[in-house]
Amino acid sequence: MSITNILSAELNQLLKEYFDSTTLNNLYDSVRDKIAPNFSETLSESDRKQISANIPNGAEQRILLDLITTSAKKQLSEIKYFNLLLKFSELMIYNGELNFARELAEEVLDSTKFDEANCKLTAEAYLISAKIDWSQAYWKESTQNTDMAYEIFNELNDKSGCAKCENMFGTIFGEQGKIKQASHHFERGLALLKETRNSELEAAFEVNLGILYTMIDENEKALNYLMSGLEKFEAKQDMRRVARINHNIGMLHLRTCKFEEAIAAFDICLNVSLDFGYLSNCAIAYLGKAWIKNHLGATEIADAFTHKAMEIAYKINDKLSIAEVYRIKGLINQNMNDFNLSEEFFESCVRLNRDFDNTFNESEGNLHLIEIYKNKNLLDRTLPLVKKSADYYNQIRRMTAG
Repeated sequence: MSITNILSAELNQLLKEYFDSTTLNNLYDSVRDKIAPNFSETLSESDRKQISANIPNGAEQRILLDLITTSAKKQLSEIKYFNLLLKFSELMIYNGELNFARELAEEVLDSTKFDEANCKLTAEAYLISAKIDWSQAYWKESTQNTDMAYEIFNELNDKSGCAKCENMFGTIFGEQGKIKQASHHFERGLALLKETRNSELEAAFEVNLGILYTMIDENEKALNYLMSGLEKFEAKQDMRRVARINHNIGMLHLRTCKFEEAIAAFDICLNVSLDFGYLSNCAIAYLGKAWIKNHLGATEIADAFTHKAMEIAYKINDKLSIAEVYRIKGLINQNMNDFNLSEEFFESCVRLNRDFDNTFNESEGNLHLIEIYKNKNLLDRTLPLVKKSADYYNQIRRMTAG
């Protein structure tokens, strides 16, 4: 099979303006077995179910969602309808239907942003828009929408609303690996919650602090915060957050090399998320399992999980997960001693993380590239990366020491 059978005719024609057909086909041949991986390794029943899971994608789902929304508009009061749209929009974020989620949030904004009586709905819609932008690594837009929400909540003297905005600010900075700024906003949010009783939001802060402490290897604090948050969300039967926290717990176990515990946590995340359609949870959990499988030598299964993660990340436009796919693919090919292809995947990972200002993941990618360059005896390329990564990790250590 040639690359012309995979790409559209128009895209293939465009590429031919820049590459000759031999180059393109050689590129395809080099990764052909990794595009739709086949494997001979024995699969557990759980692994087989997860790898073969069907990812929703089609017209029927969208038609149904539109009909539900239209019916609700006819049957509900305006306020109830807008509240439903906001809850519906937030759910669509986690189900991977980001375009539909944005349409719903924008409908609320268009209808309420000049209506003083419904300004709280406007603030909530801005905050949901911020989550949509955050999920796609649009940091500037996410921050701007959170600012708009904060301004309204502050005018209303709504402490819980302001705290939700601080949580969003912290999440934006945390996703970029800016630990100090994230911690600052989480502390401000928790201070606001002292004046109100909002156990659900307190649990959300605990989980985010657990993630931050995982990133800086404060493992005992991280686990305490994550388990406390998990207990609260289990009590509320909030399965989306239960799934997500189990992913976070899996990542903590992965970093401490407790691989059986990590796999168990990732499996909970994946199985719950597949049952409920929480696609944003699935991509990251697939990648966690892929890392462990590759580390244990099951490279074919690792690649199958990575391929599944890419399928989801591409559908929901999760750019940071796409960058992580390339990092894991780099590790898989490094494990197979294909250092040239591994280098290409790591370089793609670093480029994407740099483009989206994720300094933490960029530094991790640079560390992998350093190993590859050493294996290829390209020592002159390692020095700038060593300095860049050292500067970032020293900055984290200074912050935690203070």
